[in-house]
Amino acid sequence: MSTSPVPKKQPTFTRVSDAATLCTYLGDAEFRLYCVLRALRGKYSTTHVTVNELCALVPSSHDGASSASKIRRSLGYLAGTGLISKPDGSPVTTSSRPESHDQPLKILVRDLPLAGSNVSVWEEVRRLRRNRGAR
Repeated sequence: MSTSPVPKKQPTFTRVSDAATLCTYLGDAEFRLYCVLRALRGKYSTTHVTVNELCALVPSSHDGASSASKIRRSLGYLAGTGLISKPDGSPVTTSSRPESHDQPLKILVRDLPLAGSNVSVWEEVRRLRRNRGAR
């Protein structure tokens, strides 16, 4: 009796730039949300997702799911850094009305923050890397 091996599912990965990792405007919740949005983005770097879906996908330290207000606040921070926007370049906005949390948001997810949003830290990292390579 031969049994075929069960194929193991390959894990998925999301690459995040150093600039986003070092962005001082982002806390843990915002960074987790950014990673989830990057994992969900498709062709043309956009994703269609609802606030309620993001609540279920972004972990919270309390009960496993994030609150809608935390997701909305985190989207605002990400939009402020320029890591996300609407496809037309305008900031992502959400409503506090619970019935609007099931309406899809079309979000453009960028690889790097916009210029001026913590560029000094990114430039410092690049300078350190150049100096390290010059040894």
